[in-house]
Amino acid sequence: MTEHQTQTVIQCEPAAVSLPPSGGPALGPGNGLTGSAVPVLDVLSGYVQRLKGRASHEAARYALKAWTAFCMEQDVVYVHELTPRVQERFIAWRRISRSTGCPLSNGTMNRNLDILRASFYDAWRRGELSSFPYVRLLPKPSPRDRFLTEDEVQRLLAACDEPHLRRFVLLALHTLQRPAAILNLRVEQVDLVWNRINFLPPGGVQSNKRKPVVPITGTLRPELVKAMKESVSGYVVEFDGSPLKKVRRSFRSACKRADIPNATPGVLRHTGATLLAAAGVPLREVSGMLGHTNTRITEEVYAKRRPEFLAEAARTLDRLFPTESTTTRTAQR
Repeated sequence: MTEHQTQTVIQCEPAAVSLPPSGGPALGPGNGLTGSAVPVLDVLSGYVQRLKGRASHEAARYALKAWTAFCMEQDVVYVHELTPRVQERFIAWRRISRSTGCPLSNGTMNRNLDILRASFYDAWRRGELSSFPYVRLLPKPSPRDRFLTEDEVQRLLAACDEPHLRRFVLLALHTLQRPAAILNLRVEQVDLVWNRINFLPPGGVQSNKRKPVVPITGTLRPELVKAMKESVSGYVVEFDGSPLKKVRRSFRSACKRADIPNATPGVLRHTGATLLAAAGVPLREVSGMLGHTNTRITEEVYAKRRPEFLAEAARTLDRLFPTESTTTRTAQR
């Protein structure tokens, strides 16, 4: 799509777009039905079904569930009915989580919108649609900067009165992995001989959220040995012999007991990386633990936590633009 075409689409907000989001020739007449003749839930469910076996399938399933509830409630049947204005209604409808009552971030909303856009584009490429509504994403949210202090970490561990939650917290802090990767970890992915954990399941395919191989720390090893002996389901973290999909409820209860506000299970990954950077661990190693393909992302988020962050620049500014107090402090050193 050319720059002129992009501007036209955005300014006019057309009900239907005949060009794919990434450009390319438009389908000719007769190659696919218009959005007025194709049920939107057929397009979405077909797309989600084709994602089965891929890393993005789970997120797409949740998006399909949200879109299904909205379309049923709002009596939206066909693709062409999901105009930008109706999408705004979806955003307002979806903004408050049905399960927790908490506001959902732009990032969560964008995942739902992106699945809709991808399903339209997929149907267009397959010749099932000749046009579809324009889908505009919300502004990208700023990176979250909430992390736990060392004192908060100790209070949280003391408040974990359920073995499965304590095991989850230890794994998150000592491996820097996402909650889903930890809850999906099976005992055969833990290698006690080589002292490694491979978070990519056998036969799995890497996605944008990479699952790296990380070392087993001395603190974590006894917990893993115990987990491997006790596991009934084959998973490292389990409750009553069954694997878990989420630990949000028990984690929230533990945080309440420990007087830790505004913390989610995902904060543990950020906590580990932040405190490693603050301790002076090379960002290359922090990046490896996080599973980043290069250090660029790691530097953007965590470089400011390093002890030497812009230290030379600060010292030079002191030298270039001293005041009487600056000179006194320098002399005292």
